[in-house]
Amino acid sequence: ARYEIDSRAGRFLLLPLDAHGQSMREIYESWYAQAVAPHPERVAALQRVIELACLAYPGSIASNFVMIRFADSVEDLDEDRCVSEGERDEAIGAFEGLLNESEIQDFRVRAAGFIRGQMWDDRAPAWHPTYAGERSRHWIAWRAHELGWTQERFADFDRRATSPGRMEHRLERIGKKYQWIAFHELMGRLSDIALVDRSFREEPEVYQGPWQVDTREMDPTILVTRTTQEKWYSDRTGATWWSPHTSRWRDDPPEARIAWMQDQSWDVPDPIAQLDVTDPHGKRWLVLDINVGRNQWVMVDGERTIHRMTWHKIRSALVSRDDVSRLETNFRNARNDHMFDPRTEVRGDGYLGEYPWHPAFNDIDREWAIGDNDSVPIQATVADWFVERSGHNYSIEDSFNLMIPAPAVMWGLRLRLAEGRSLSYATLDGRVLFKDPSEIEPGFSAAVVDRDAMRAFLDAEGLEIVWFFTGEKSAHGGRPHGRGWGGELRYRGSYRFNGGSIVGSLNFDRAEPSREQLKEFLTHP
Repeated sequence: ARYEIDSRAGRFLLLPLDAHGQSMREIYESWYAQAVAPHPERVAALQRVIELACLAYPGSIASNFVMIRFADSVEDLDEDRCVSEGERDEAIGAFEGLLNESEIQDFRVRAAGFIRGQMWDDRAPAWHPTYAGERSRHWIAWRAHELGWTQERFADFDRRATSPGRMEHRLERIGKKYQWIAFHELMGRLSDIALVDRSFREEPEVYQGPWQVDTREMDPTILVTRTTQEKWYSDRTGATWWSPHTSRWRDDPPEARIAWMQDQSWDVPDPIAQLDVTDPHGKRWLVLDINVGRNQWVMVDGERTIHRMTWHKIRSALVSRDDVSRLETNFRNARNDHMFDPRTEVRGDGYLGEYPWHPAFNDIDREWAIGDNDSVPIQATVADWFVERSGHNYSIEDSFNLMIPAPAVMWGLRLRLAEGRSLSYATLDGRVLFKDPSEIEPGFSAAVVDRDAMRAFLDAEGLEIVWFFTGEKSAHGGRPHGRGWGGELRYRGSYRFNGGSIVGSLNFDRAEPSREQLKEFLTHP
C-alpha cells in the first residue's frame, strides 16, 4: 500500500491553515517581514540565496542571459546550471545556519519553494513541502503495530495471502488492512492542521472532505453492477426506440458499395426522426446525445474484413434564442467539429447522488463560449459519468459510461437522482424526465429528456436547443490489410428546437479514393 499512501498523503501540505487564501508571494512576504527583515545578517544571507536562485532557475532572464553568454553548447548550459544550483543550495545552507530549528522549518514551508520557482515565474510549480515520504511511512508502520499487528499473530497468514500485484485489492494481507486503518487516521490528523494541495498551479485549499484527497473507494448511490449498453461501434445492435435508424446490408460487389456510399439518402439517418422519438408507452422524448456506429464485416481469404463503415453522432447545447443564428453560422463555417462537443466534464471524486450540489462539483464547467471568431455563450445539456470497476471497488462487475444531465438541465428541470437502481433523473413527485435508456434496455448509450418538460423549461428561460448532427459512411474492400478504399460520404448539420418543432438541414461532402486505392478496391472484391 506504500505507493497509494505516498500519493494520497502527499496531497496534504506543510502549509498551515492560516495560509489559506494567500498567494505564495503573500506567504513569502509575510514570512520575510517577520523572520528576516529585523535581522541585517539574515537579509544579506538571503539576498545571496536569491541572486543564485535567479541564476539557477531555467526560466529567468538573468539565468538565460548568463548561460547563453558563457556557454558554448547545450552540455555547457546544463553543466553551468548544475553549478548554479549547487551554489544556490550552499547559500541556502549558510542562511539556515542563522536560524534555529523551528525557523528552518518555517523557511522551508513558507519561502524555500517560492524562491526556487514562483519568485521568477508565476506559472512555475509551487514546490510546497508535503507529508509524503519517510515521515508518513514510519508513522503508519508504527501505528499499525500499535493497533495490534504482530509477527506472532499474523506473519504466517500474511505470507500465504499472496496478491497478483500492488493495485489488486480483492485479497489483502491483514498487515495491509492495519496499514489502511493507520493511513486513514493519518489523513484525519493532517486534515486538522494542513492545507490540501490541488493541481500543478492552483492555490492550496482548506480540507473539506475525502473527495479532495482521493480516499473515497466506492459510490454507495450507484446500486447497479453493470448495464446493457453496447459500445458505440456495435454490429449486433439494431434499431431501438431512442435510436430508430438501422442498416441492413448484403454482400454486394465493389461497384454497388460505391453507389451505396455516394447515395445521400441510403443509410443516412433522418435527423429529425433521430432527435424526436417516442417510447413504447407513447411518451415523447428528445435525444440530447448519442454515438451510433456499425460496420459490415465479411470473410476474405479466411480473414474478417470491413466492407462498409457508418456512424453518426448527436450533440446538443442550450443557447439564448437571440444567439441561435450566430451559433449555427459558427457551426457551418467551422473547420472541424471538435469544439462542437459541449459535454460537461465531471470529476470522479463525488458521488452520483451528490451531483451537482455537493462541494466536490464546485469546479465543473457550467457555461462557455463556442466558435472560432464570433463566439457564442452556450450551456451543455449532458455530462459524462464513468463508473469504473477498479481499485478497492468490487461492487461493480463491469465498467460503464453513464450520461447524466448537465447542471443547467438539472437545475432547470429541478431534477434529482431518482434512485440508484435505475440511474434515471426525476422530479420531487417521482416523474422521470431524463434517463439513459441503455441502462436497462440493450442499445447504444444515449441521453433522452422529456419533450414537454424541456419545452416548458426553454420557454420559461428564453432558450433553445441546438443539435449538431454529424456522420459518415465509407466503402471498403480489397485485400486484407491492403489499401483498397472506395471513398467516403460525410454529412453534418445543425438543428434547432423552438419549443414546437425541430428544423434544420444536412450538408454533404465526399472524400475520393486515390487511383491506387480505387484500383485495388475494384480488383479484389
